[in-house]
Amino acid sequence: MNMLIKSVIIAFVINIQIHIAKCLKHEKNTYFSNSPINFHYNNINEYSKNKNYINANTQKKKNFNKIPLFINNYKTTYEKINRPNENSSNIRDVHKYSVEKRKIVLNAKNNEKNEGKFVLFNNSGKNSTGNYGNRNYGNRNPNDVSNNGGRNVGNTMANNTNTNKEANGITKSGILNNIVEGGKTLSLLSLWYVCNILYNIENKKALNLVNLPITLSVLQIYIGLPLFLIPWFLKLKNKPELFYDENEMKRISQSNRNFIIKGFQRYMQFLKKYSSIMKQSIYHGYTHLLSVIAMGAGAISFVHIVKALGPLFAAFFSFALTNTRMSIYTYSSLVPIVVGVSLASIKELSFTYKALYSTLIANVLTTLRTIEAKDLMNKNLEKLGKNLTPENIFSLLTIFSAIFLTPALYMDAHRWKDTYYYLMNNKNVLKVFGKHVLMSGVWFYLYNQLSFISLNRLNHITHAVASTVKRVFLILTSYFIFGTKFSFLGGVGSAMAVSGTFLYSIAKKKFG
Repeated sequence: MNMLIKSVIIAFVINIQIHIAKCLKHEKNTYFSNSPINFHYNNINEYSKNKNYINANTQKKKNFNKIPLFINNYKTTYEKINRPNENSSNIRDVHKYSVEKRKIVLNAKNNEKNEGKFVLFNNSGKNSTGNYGNRNYGNRNPNDVSNNGGRNVGNTMANNTNTNKEANGITKSGILNNIVEGGKTLSLLSLWYVCNILYNIENKKALNLVNLPITLSVLQIYIGLPLFLIPWFLKLKNKPELFYDENEMKRISQSNRNFIIKGFQRYMQFLKKYSSIMKQSIYHGYTHLLSVIAMGAGAISFVHIVKALGPLFAAFFSFALTNTRMSIYTYSSLVPIVVGVSLASIKELSFTYKALYSTLIANVLTTLRTIEAKDLMNKNLEKLGKNLTPENIFSLLTIFSAIFLTPALYMDAHRWKDTYYYLMNNKNVLKVFGKHVLMSGVWFYLYNQLSFISLNRLNHITHAVASTVKRVFLILTSYFIFGTKFSFLGGVGSAMAVSGTFLYSIAKKKFG
């Protein structure tokens, strides 16, 4: 009996252990204290529910494992590398192509800037870079072990070749544009030199016949007026239109003051808005007046040797007025110019103080006019008026210079009577004198207009150097045409002054 009871107890315990083990294989099962042995047989629906829960939970874990680490549409900069043979080539080629692309864009922008067409947000920049943004380096299948990778490398190398061709094309185009622009500038300078030489010849011949430098200078200004007024009136050329402040003009017109005060107020408004043109007109007119006085008092060669000091005045006033500083090497290159002019002045056979002082003051006014003109060119001229081209601006300067110079005729008025009787008694002299005055006025207008246009293409210091190089031809003209004699020291000083201008231009370009 005891053995039977023991056997039943042992069987009961073993049975419980077996069923407990089966139940523990499932999660979230509820166990009851009553009839644990018959649980899975008496609660079939509950077991099915638990089984469905287990399957759903397991499926979520599987789906979570399928979520990619990177976004599907994300494209990496470089390709994913699988094969050792193409590792370095793919990275190197793609990076090289990226560098070449940036070079092309920068070269294109620089070329546009050199041509004067550069705009910060230019559509051409978009066109230049648009073709590169569509290239895809991340479309290859990472598991692809076929020869497509080799073909991709070949395509990349082909793209590099095309990029190099495009870069070479842009470079050649930039070089060609530079050559064309350089040719235009050289042509302008050549015409400027020729017209200036012809003006100096005709001007000196006129002064040799009748020494009235103030009268001659004013006549030359007035002779230039028909050269642009006639095309304006015939509408062969667009004339400039200056803008006024309409509200201010309306206020002046509606005031109760008399017409003289109203006219004066309008004039003051004009001077206020166009003060730069007024300043340049005064500088231009009296520079011409003093230059003619200097050539009437001395030789052409001496006047232009002193005018070779132009870079010195340009450097000084650029620092004083615009705070433009240069290197010590550039300032040092001005020394031979000063020494050369000093030697030429000391031993100059046709030296006069009147010629020296007039030329020095003319240098100052020329420098001020050049700086003022360059500042005006850098402004937005569309706000000042319409058709304000360099040619039209110089035409306006000529008009106002004639107005400002007219009162200076008073200084020569006491000599007009004697000159009139002299010319009336010498008809041949009158005819030749009239020819020289007329042609000197024409050449004067043309050479100054070319100088003004050249200034628009050069900075004022480079313009001063170009003007100084012109002195060489004028000195040679004085020697061969007028037979001007030079002393040994005068020749050495002239050579030093002219050579100094070349040293100045080289130092300015290299050192700033």
